[in-house]
Amino acid sequence: MLGSQSADFKPLSPESTRDFIHHNLDRCGLPHNTFTTEAINLICKVALGNLRAVKNLAIGAMVEAIRTQTRTVDHEHVNRVLDQPHWRQSNRLEGIEPVVFTNQRPDYKSKDLTS
Repeated sequence: MLGSQSADFKPLSPESTRDFIHHNLDRCGLPHNTFTTEAINLICKVALGNLRAVKNLAIGAMVEAIRTQTRTVDHEHVNRVLDQPHWRQSNRLEGIEPVVFTNQRPDYKSKDLTS
């Protein structure tokens, strides 16, 4: 059965991430310089090859560029997206749990984070 099979996606390399962003810019008719090199590098660093995270960061950064009425997405726009609560990572949680990109809020009520 086709529906019972699942695929295992390996993380994208930084080059594949850049190619993915440029391919989607081509599909939209936008030039490759819509994203600065610094913005793409930051997306590559934060997304860790996760395709959904790359897409969400790129779209969020484009929305931030629209808010500031600029035609070029810079690393500052990506940082504004990363400052949003669902992208932030608490220093107290670092090392306790792996970073997982999801659209659901984590449930920390059952964990003791006082240490």
